[in-house]
Amino acid sequence: MFVIGGGVAQAGDLLLDPIREAYLAHLPARGYHPEPEFRIAELVNDAGVVGAADLARRHAAALHHGA
Repeated sequence: MFVIGGGVAQAGDLLLDPIREAYLAHLPARGYHPEPEFRIAELVNDAGVVGAADLARRHAAALHHGA
């Protein structure tokens, strides 16, 4: 699965369709394995903020547990 996020994700299928077509055009042995999904991230522009918050949470937990 390929997930596209950030500001460009707002383009939706206008962005996904050419990406999907280009990927599949260069995929060796096409038809012998499942094709991946191409999706827009549910968090879209918030992905970076959510990732940073999770990283901070993990760091704080590691400090708290002495790791």
